[in-house]
Amino acid sequence: VIPAPKLGNSLGLGTSLIFQFLSFITIGPVKEGFELMLHPVAFAGWIGFFVTAMNLLPIGQLDGGHIVYAVIGAKHRMFSFIMVGVLILLGIFAWPGWILWAALIALVAMYHPPITDPRAPIDKRRKLTAALSFTAFVLTFMPTPFYIV
Repeated sequence: VIPAPKLGNSLGLGTSLIFQFLSFITIGPVKEGFELMLHPVAFAGWIGFFVTAMNLLPIGQLDGGHIVYAVIGAKHRMFSFIMVGVLILLGIFAWPGWILWAALIALVAMYHPPITDPRAPIDKRRKLTAALSFTAFVLTFMPTPFYIV
């Protein structure tokens, strides 16, 4: 924990729910006027959370998209378009980088190859896996991953 830097002098890292929880149980609350300076191992963990959340975005060829496709089938395409719209809104109101990610995903990752038997139901184990994956996404997602302090 260090004194907060002067405005405009540094890049701040956003927090996810899991990161906030781990920070709180590790060091407790951070006093006003101070910032948490991450150890390199903690920073690697933060990067891991960020990359995991990006991969679990429920769009197209990302792992989250595969999970959504397994659960809702052909409706997946419309869901992906809606999620790209959500990323654009996040880009407008939270972090502009989401607009770039929305554009990249829309260009290269919207298509999903068909499965061999779309009528086959998914079993309870796979439904549980989908629910756990969604939980991991919610816990690791950061609406504003970076900001100027």
